[in-house]
Amino acid sequence: TLLEHESLKDKEIIIYNLAHDWTEGRRNVSYVTGDLRDITFRDGAIDVVVCISTLEHVGLDNTLLYTPEQRYRENRPSDYKIVLREFRRVLRGGGRLQVTVPFGKAANLGWLQQFDRHGIEQIIREFNGTVLDVSYFKYESSGWMRSTAGECAECKYFDIHAEGEFDADYAAAARAVACIELLKPGR
Repeated sequence: TLLEHESLKDKEIIIYNLAHDWTEGRRNVSYVTGDLRDITFRDGAIDVVVCISTLEHVGLDNTLLYTPEQRYRENRPSDYKIVLREFRRVLRGGGRLQVTVPFGKAANLGWLQQFDRHGIEQIIREFNGTVLDVSYFKYESSGWMRSTAGECAECKYFDIHAEGEFDADYAAAARAVACIELLKPGR
């Protein structure tokens, strides 16, 4: 659905995936299989990087859901910093990074991690660009609501793989997310 949005109609889109097997073809969409810790693009090749619900999985056990390759059964939660440096490298000067991560109480669930306020600061510091926006959203019984870091600070990630049953709020995963937009300096 996102790829069909009018604003993306004339944009060249590259989907970079760890274990991609899609064969769907669209005239403006290319698929690349690879590890974000070692992006195959040249320096400054990309205008905008959008990283939705991905950074939290880097360096952790991706064999649970994403690939059977045992080399991705990892426990290196700080590897997300490598990805941020790669994003900065492949972005042109003046390029933007838009990233979302689960937010609340810091936790390593083995297959993903949830970031707290310190983690968000680390993301910003590691990218080393200009902060354009940091927004927080919290899951409530009425749906997703704009919130603050303070209101989301105690949120816990609901891990269906560990819990087996839904909690009373029926959260499907993150109970809060941070949405970050950063600008790479230069032009």
